[in-house]
Amino acid sequence: MALDATAEPLPLQAARKRRSREKQIILLGSKFWSWFFLLLLVIYFSWQGTGFFTLRNSQVILVTIVSIVLTMPRCASSMLEGIAAWPSG
Repeated sequence: MALDATAEPLPLQAARKRRSREKQIILLGSKFWSWFFLLLLVIYFSWQGTGFFTLRNSQVILVTIVSIVLTMPRCASSMLEGIAAWPSG
């Protein structure tokens, strides 16, 4: 039985799998880092801040983001137009 010349040694295969796993973890972290940061902020301010989860604070947050929410339909429609222009496959 002859050895396959193209086969990689086992330590090299394990290293590539480990690098692949590390890349997957990094990619997952890069997708969800903002949600993780937001969760940390909510936990911190609910623990340290007084009145963080109050009706008044919720109203202030809603008033602050109203301009962002009002501009979203324009952005969403332009994104949908771009998606509709993609070739279907």
